[in-house]
Amino acid sequence: MQQQTLSQMLCQLPCFKKLKVTDINEINTGLSQPCFRVEYKNNFYFAKYVSPNSTEALASQIAANHNISPHVVYVGNNWLITEFIVGEGLDKVIQSEVAKITTMLTLLSRCHRIDYAFQYNALEPLDNLQTTNQFNLESVDQKTTKIQIPTLDISNTISELFENITCNDVLLNNLMSLSMVLQQNLTNVNITLGSIEQVLCHGDANFSNAMQLKYPQLNSVAVHKLIDFECACIAPVDFDLAMLMAVNEIERAKIALINDQYISINQAHLAANNTVDIVDNSLVNKQYMAIPSMLLVTRYYDLSILINCLWYLSKYKDTSQVKYKILAKKQIMLLPMCHPQVNNILDEMR
Repeated sequence: MQQQTLSQMLCQLPCFKKLKVTDINEINTGLSQPCFRVEYKNNFYFAKYVSPNSTEALASQIAANHNISPHVVYVGNNWLITEFIVGEGLDKVIQSEVAKITTMLTLLSRCHRIDYAFQYNALEPLDNLQTTNQFNLESVDQKTTKIQIPTLDISNTISELFENITCNDVLLNNLMSLSMVLQQNLTNVNITLGSIEQVLCHGDANFSNAMQLKYPQLNSVAVHKLIDFECACIAPVDFDLAMLMAVNEIERAKIALINDQYISINQAHLAANNTVDIVDNSLVNKQYMAIPSMLLVTRYYDLSILINCLWYLSKYKDTSQVKYKILAKKQIMLLPMCHPQVNNILDEMR
């Protein structure tokens, strides 16, 4: 959709009265959906165009209630409006990989501790937020029905991605063969482990989806916000850890290290909060820890690599930009060579 058309749509939102197109600037930072900075009544807002059935707004509001993500101020008419934060993506921050991983694991663990079912039932309708006035937005009276954040369905996700790629038969057959092997590996582990705790997962823990704020309030400690909840889902913590590793091209040899670090972060949180007697019910958290399984993280890691590879190939099909083909190949290179399909796939992607 053209930028001019989207800008005009923004001007017609009920939360923005007499907004001018000249007060809207497109944000070109590689985001997957059209995004804009809006200046309105001496405040700045982040506006993102989302699909009609998107659950990103719901996940964003839940995370915002826990101060994990920017405050959501309006949702409706295919738009998500949040406060505008000034900062830098963690991918651009000059830090060691270890420091970046620690930041991401801390943010993810806070998401995982949210009592999702309680939060969902306690939320206001997303386009009738009473908090809009504190941000100088217009009040909105219309109501909508909340939709559920989906439970992770690996098989369906992969099937949909296969429908969106175009490649030669040899490459396609090897990708499909690899997919069947990796999914069966996951099934076998799930059978062995039995019941697995499901939590609110971000689903795309790319370093670029964590913002380090430029102006932390009244202290020198870095403050980070998690953004872009397009892939949010209800899933085991193991999936979020695996996707964190895959999307940031972290080698599988570090699975044990990241597993242990995640557990340590949660243990520190529980130790710091075990003396709390009064809990604000509006922000109630799970006071137990979902412990990841190294084997399950490994299985999700392999599948996350495949998912990312297929996603990059679909972007290559849509845009013809070679960078996406290169990124797809980088993902496959993270897989162990014990899978005979890996070498065949790499040969076909040359």
